[in-house]
Amino acid sequence: MKIYISLLLLSLLTFTACVKDASVYMAQDKKQVDIDNYNTDGTGPGGTEGTLLPGINLVTLDVEHEGKVSKRRFKYFMPVSIDKSKPISLIFDFHGSYGPGVDPIAGVSMSQPLLQLAIKQNCIIAIPAGEDTGAAVNWQNSEYHFPFVDAMIDFFKKQTPLIDVNRIYTSGHSSGAIFSYVLAFYRSDVFAAAVPVSGQMKLSDNAVMPNRVVPIRAFNGKKDDIVIASAVVSNINAWANKVAGYFPADAVDSDTLQIDNYKPYMTKRWSGGKADIELFMVEDEGHGVSWYYIMPLMWEFMNSHPKNVGSSGIYISSELKRFDAVEGQSFTSEIRYAAGATVSVVSAPSDWTVTYANNTLKVKAPTDFFAATTLNRKGEIKLRVSGNGSTAEISLPYSLAAPKSFYEVGDLVYDAQYQPTGVVFWVNPSNIKEAKIIALTHVTRPFGSVGAAFLTPSYTDGYNNTLALIERNNTQSVKLTSAKSAFVYAYEYLTTPGNTLGWYLPAVDELKALDANLAVVNNALKINGTALEVTSSTGSYYLSSTTVQGAKAKQFYTFDFNTSASLHGYYAVNANATDNTAAAIATRPVKKVSKK
Repeated sequence: MKIYISLLLLSLLTFTACVKDASVYMAQDKKQVDIDNYNTDGTGPGGTEGTLLPGINLVTLDVEHEGKVSKRRFKYFMPVSIDKSKPISLIFDFHGSYGPGVDPIAGVSMSQPLLQLAIKQNCIIAIPAGEDTGAAVNWQNSEYHFPFVDAMIDFFKKQTPLIDVNRIYTSGHSSGAIFSYVLAFYRSDVFAAAVPVSGQMKLSDNAVMPNRVVPIRAFNGKKDDIVIASAVVSNINAWANKVAGYFPADAVDSDTLQIDNYKPYMTKRWSGGKADIELFMVEDEGHGVSWYYIMPLMWEFMNSHPKNVGSSGIYISSELKRFDAVEGQSFTSEIRYAAGATVSVVSAPSDWTVTYANNTLKVKAPTDFFAATTLNRKGEIKLRVSGNGSTAEISLPYSLAAPKSFYEVGDLVYDAQYQPTGVVFWVNPSNIKEAKIIALTHVTRPFGSVGAAFLTPSYTDGYNNTLALIERNNTQSVKLTSAKSAFVYAYEYLTTPGNTLGWYLPAVDELKALDANLAVVNNALKINGTALEVTSSTGSYYLSSTTVQGAKAKQFYTFDFNTSASLHGYYAVNANATDNTAAAIATRPVKKVSKK
């Protein structure tokens, strides 16, 4: 591999402006610049190949990718004050996107925060140039850049003074921040930690997780209109979950904090597991998060996360955070904890069945709330994790609900396997042991064609409407299926084809009765399923089993549960040429239930 090194003559107070594209590279602040006591004259002290030179230097490498050799460039800065007797950190700074034809490393200056950091903290800074795609200069084509990164790492490992291979870090802005995430994922054996700024990375569903998890402290602006804050949070949650092995809900969220002389921020942190994962969300900031002000926080994280030091603290958590049970109900919860540690059950109620094995906690409630042997109806199950000389515990509340002999609107109803199956939306006023429940989620279906002259006109009895429709369907030469018909879907809900558990497509007045209790029902559905107010490509109508003859065609009655209550009411949909609904319409089965 050929290496060309030249010492550049650079003004200490000049920084080239960048050109905007979809993800602009923001110029880093220049404040309180420390001179490195080295006046470059364009030639340097005449070092030899294999020896790093003080100041800002340009290196060109011949890099092969898919059989083609390209010349790739980077600059590095080594301060005169480098102390060879102490660990030397290597920090990569990957730039954001520039316009085509722009040299992204032409304006590298000692005024930049990372170079100022190097003077004070015994670091070497590498600033590589990305690819000019013809549309932008950035790090978009990751596969093309991996050999370049590998070549730069190899270059520094062969130079003196020697870098500490446990202190190689990646940082970058925008496109460079995205690439830092990519390197943290695909070069986890190299980089000790990553500190991306104004970037994010969405994991693919089939991605193979890295063997080692790289600690990450990400900085993003809450008002960023290029890298949207909500997407940042979603993707860091996914990273914490899939890569680092934390449950997203285990993040510790801070109160509002303040960066010195800058802006307030909030943090989201996971620690104690495979690696520390942190998000710093800066309030009142867009895409241009200031490196000058966040640099102490960037370095604090890098310096405390060399590759040979693990995550801070010790971690244990449960997928389920509490067990609110009815009689005989069983739960299964995944337990996650620090690698190499051991987990034990510290305390559990004697009358509940509680077992732990293979990272799984199983809990079963007593079968009789009023039995003399049922002694613990409320309390906590405690688990302990031990490892590396540390211990931690979690407490998981449990409760056993007293069986009710009647129904109330909003009650959650369970099936025979104690799985939540529906929410009570109507109670028989003359017998409160009888009720109707609605399914937790909805699908969209066309009604299904059973003939223009065949009607199910009841406004109140969806059960018999549905039975009549099923009987009619059985006489057709080509029978409708649950995939093509709302009433078949409702009839066969939660069963195999041709069978029923008593679910049906409600009549339109049953939907109207639900509307009278909508707020209470939706409160339950929002926790356990999907609320009824919908606005989608198929509208906010819900299909009923009520069909009548209209002035010109058969009509299918729906009820509108739009987010605007003023729109609630009946809406008749005319049959199309095949005596069906022209579009799929929101469909949610209902069922009659009773207590013995």
